[in-house]
This record gives sequence, structure tokens and C-alpha cells, in this order.
Amino acid sequence: MTGLRDSDSEIIGRIREGETALFSHLVERYKDVSYSLACSLLRNDHDAEDLLQDSFVKAFRGLSRFRQDSSFGVWLYRIVYNGCMNHIKSKGRSAATGRQEDDHSLLNGPADGTPLSEMLVSERRVIIDGILGSMKEQEALMLRLYYLAEMNVSEIREITGFSVAKVKIALHRARESFRAKVMKRYGSVPHYIE
Repeated sequence: MTGLRDSDSEIIGRIREGETALFSHLVERYKDVSYSLACSLLRNDHDAEDLLQDSFVKAFRGLSRFRQDSSFGVWLYRIVYNGCMNHIKSKGRSAATGRQEDDHSLLNGPADGTPLSEMLVSERRVIIDGILGSMKEQEALMLRLYYLAEMNVSEIREITGFSVAKVKIALHRARESFRAKVMKRYGSVPHYIE
């Protein structure tokens, strides 16, 4: 019996052999980060949900062509990213403000006596969502991919098409921007954000 603990390669192999219902395991495994990525770029819940559904359909249909040169997650996030970029180009950037998913490493950091760390997780979520929502889309994207999706610089480069140097610079700037916004609002930054 296949479960969520099976590797992506094992699940993909069985899907290719005809057990197409197993694709739901991949959807379950990657839906949260994919949705967060889409929200980060589109900044609209409805558009992100629609795009995510389309991305999973594209991934399912393209699974026979997936060469496994990279992980399934990186390949899927590239589909989501490209879909978002195409959506933005076709519709133009709107001022819509959608729900932003949380970055678990920022929400669940240890208490260190700073105002942000003393808040409940739900309060931190609202603040972090607001800060990520106020950042440039590229900065928010970098933080979500690196911290939420736990991707390394090479994987982010593969998804975005940016050079390694550009990813590193963008990630550094995103961290600095996030810290500055937290500092401005709260006067201090919890050590787990530094």
C-alpha cells in the first residue's frame, strides 16, 4: 500500500504504471507550499486556487515527460511559478490583497523576550502575513521558497530561472527588508529572524 511516506520516485513510478489515483499523494504533499508560492506572487486567494488547480493538472498530464533530473517538488514549483508569471502578464498586476500563508520557521521561533516572540502564533501569523504582503513580490517569493519550502539556492535558481548570484542577492535583500520592517514596527527582532 502506498502512503505519504513513500518517495516521490516510487509514487511516480506507480502512477506511470497505471495507478493514477496515487497522484493525490503528491497533491497532498505539495499543495501547501505550492499555494503559498502562488499567493505570494498573485496576492489573491481565488486566482491562487485556480492557478494551483491548473498547475496540478499540468503536472499530472506532463508526468510521463518528467525526467526526474530534479525533484518532483522543484519541477512542480516551476510549473506554479511559470503559471503565476503568465497570469500576471496576461491580467496585469492588480491591487488585490489575498491571504498569505505563514512561514512556519518565523511563526514558531522560540521566545526570546522581544515583542514579536512574546505573541501567540496566531498573532505572529497576522503580522508576518502583513509584512510579507507589503514586501516586493520577489522578496516575499525568496523568503517563502527558502524558509517555507526549505529549498536551497540551486533549487530556487531552477524554479525562477535567476542566476545563483541573483538568488543569493535577492535572498539577502529580502531578509534585510523583512528585518527592517519588523524592527520599524516592533523596535527589535527576535534572534531566530536574524
